[in-house]
Amino acid sequence: MGYNYRTLEGHFERGQIDFTIHKNLTTGRVRFHIHAFSQTGRISNPFYWLGFKLFGRRLQRKFSTESLKRMQAQVTEVLRKGWRAPAAQAGPPVQAVSSQPSAQEQLRKAGG
Repeated sequence: MGYNYRTLEGHFERGQIDFTIHKNLTTGRVRFHIHAFSQTGRISNPFYWLGFKLFGRRLQRKFSTESLKRMQAQVTEVLRKGWRAPAAQAGPPVQAVSSQPSAQEQLRKAGG
């Protein structure tokens, strides 16, 4: 199961971040994975460009670290309470998030 975010046109960076979570119902093992790719977008304001260069990557890493910590805390809480997963059900088919050929090519190259 998972979801993703992709930046909008005109954003400071161009990219996508995917979040997936898998639980082995036999062992109870949970795997949470974050995959991201990005590149600097067009930033015409020199102050914004400098700020992005100085803080952009640090904020990306902080977001990933905090996401992992939050997921671990949530799983720990669920296990502590003894919650059990419901029976697996068929979900809707997975569809591409964009019909634009360039977006499709990026997804293909990223393994999505």
